[in-house]
Amino acid sequence: MRPSVSAAPLEKRIAFAGITAEDRTVMPKLWERIEPALPGILDRFYMHVSTIPHLAGLVGNNKPRLVAAQTAHWKRLFSGRFDDEYFSSSIRIGMAHCRIGLEPSWYVASYQFFLTALTDVFSSGTFTSARSVNAALKTMSKAVFLDLDIAISTYHDNVLQQQVDKKQRIDNAVAQLETSLKTRFGSLQEHSQTLRKSASELDSIARLGAETAIQTQKASGEASNYVNSVASAAEELSASIREINDRLAGSMQIINNVSGVSIAASDAATKLSGSTQSIGEVVGLIRAIAEQTNLLALNATIEAARAGDAGAGFAVVAQEVKNLAQQTSKATEEIARQIVAVQNTTSDTVNSITTVTSHVNEIQSEIRAISDAIGQQNLATGEIAHSVQNSAQASATMVRGAEKTSEAIAHTQDCARETFSAADGVASGSQQIEQELHAFFQDIRQMAS
Repeated sequence: MRPSVSAAPLEKRIAFAGITAEDRTVMPKLWERIEPALPGILDRFYMHVSTIPHLAGLVGNNKPRLVAAQTAHWKRLFSGRFDDEYFSSSIRIGMAHCRIGLEPSWYVASYQFFLTALTDVFSSGTFTSARSVNAALKTMSKAVFLDLDIAISTYHDNVLQQQVDKKQRIDNAVAQLETSLKTRFGSLQEHSQTLRKSASELDSIARLGAETAIQTQKASGEASNYVNSVASAAEELSASIREINDRLAGSMQIINNVSGVSIAASDAATKLSGSTQSIGEVVGLIRAIAEQTNLLALNATIEAARAGDAGAGFAVVAQEVKNLAQQTSKATEEIARQIVAVQNTTSDTVNSITTVTSHVNEIQSEIRAISDAIGQQNLATGEIAHSVQNSAQASATMVRGAEKTSEAIAHTQDCARETFSAADGVASGSQQIEQELHAFFQDIRQMAS
């Protein structure tokens, strides 16, 4: 706010107001006439003020204090000294009016009220002549208008100072806002560039991802087809193994039948060997009988020869018996040879059947082992087929996932392009806003100047 006014400008304003040294000498005498009438004037004045609601609100309960301040001020005015004390008081009053929002129109009208009231004081007073009344009125008017001039100028200076302060605050706020906005816009530009760069990188990554997704989708499709082919092959292999296993079961049954037949043949050959041995024993007995018969026939022939003619018939019989014994011996030898041959053949047959039976048993063991292995292979093939089926399902899921990934990457590319476009829009918009704000700040500075 304004400090106390220097003496040089005050003297110029006093001189411009036409206040002479004689006026300043007369003013204390005028105060002698004003002082008794002033309480009534002030009372009427504040009654008049109370008729205006917002002015009455400003006065409130402060009337005693305001009356005392008014009395002291009018006394200083009509002291005629016009010193720093008076001007400081006038300035304080003007600043108070400005502070409470009392516009000059109201206190100009107030001065008119006091001027009229003081005119009545001097008009009704006792003066030596009309000339002296006019002189008193002129001096009084000069003092009142000087006081009004100081009050208005104080209000004006205070308003100007407020405007200067307000302009300074506006300038500071504008400068601060402008600096802050420049910083923000600079940061926004940087973020826009970063966003554009990120969008560009995202677009590149999305394109690479799209190519990879296409390759993955193609590879997934090929893998799915391959897995399906493997699944079909596994099913066919499993079916083939089942068929082999069935045929092995049939072969095993045949081998079991052959084994049974071999065992039966071996038993028959064993029995045949026993029978041939029995026959051999019988043939040996017949051979022994034939040899004994031959010996008896030889003895009978000898005895018939001794007997002469009496033994001639007996000799013929003996000779027949001898011939029969020789034939029996030859037949027995032939039978013995045949029996030996049969026994040898039977022994070879038994050995062959035993060998066949052993081989059949080995074949049975091998077939059982093969059947067990095929059974395990069948289980393993079943598990493989199940795993391949699961792999086929997983491959199908992977194909669908690759398709969704392709769709997501395509969406990402769209988003990247939109982000890139948005970043350009933000950068362009921020530049335009920055330019418009710069022009706006220039307009504010010009309006505040």
